[in-house]
Parts: sequence; structure tokens; C-alpha cells
Amino acid sequence: MIDDLDDLSEETIRGIFMDEGIIKKKDPERIKKLLFLGIQCEKSWYIFSKTNPFRLFMYKFMKHKLFDNFIMFLIALSSFKLAADTYLKYYTEDSI
Repeated sequence: MIDDLDDLSEETIRGIFMDEGIIKKKDPERIKKLLFLGIQCEKSWYIFSKTNPFRLFMYKFMKHKLFDNFIMFLIALSSFKLAADTYLKYYTEDSI
């Protein structure tokens, strides 16, 4: 815990605010530094290193704010289809 903000430099305070999401604009150097923060493995599936373009693309794709919404849309669509199939199967078997 930080006792006194006066002891911190402007860069440190700005970094803390960026990490917490208070400041939205981030510099590219900081993004590269924090890209794989907390990920210990050097190779994914023993193939893709941390600098592999495919791995970087997939990581950025997964971190994008629309990704969660897209996944939720697919779950809702799947649930609707399951309900519709169950409903149609129940009523079409009774009428035969």
C-alpha cells in the first residue's frame, strides 16, 4: 500500500492509473511491457513463443472489448436454438 502520493513521481502515478484503467490512453511501450504480465510459460503448446505473430494476434483478439460480447451472443444464440429444437421436437412428435 502506498502511504504518500507526494513521494511518487508523475510517471509512477500515471502508470498506476493506467494499470487500474482510470487513464484509458496507453503508450505502445507500456502495452508491450504488460502484454504477457503474469504468464510464465515461454511457449504455448510447445510451438508458439511469446513473440510469435499468431500468438500475439490471438492474445490481442481475446483481450479486445468486443470479444466477450461476441462470445455471449454465441451462447445466447445456442441457447435459443436448443430451446427451439426442444420445443419443435416435443410438439411434432405428439401430432404424429
